[in-house]
Amino acid sequence: MKANFPKASLPGVASTCEIDSHADTCCMGRNFVPLYFTEEVVDVTPFTDRYTALRDVPVAGGATHIQLDDGSEYILVVHQGLWFGEELDV
Repeated sequence: MKANFPKASLPGVASTCEIDSHADTCCMGRNFVPLYFTEEVVDVTPFTDRYTALRDVPVAGGATHIQLDDGSEYILVVHQGLWFGEELDV
């Protein structure tokens, strides 16, 4: 399936990155910038019946800037993660 790729996130969006999502992949929201999109989309199924699956979520690579408590800064790069862009307000 080919995806309709969402727009890139806006520069300067500050947020918190939660690394442990109890999932087998990473989710990228509005604090990430897309680096590339694969041709793949996936259906994301929740762990409980109380939620419905999300359909046609793009698979992408993305990057975000992180700053640790000690002031050190890094660029965090995620490969083949789930791209939610502006839809995921982290």
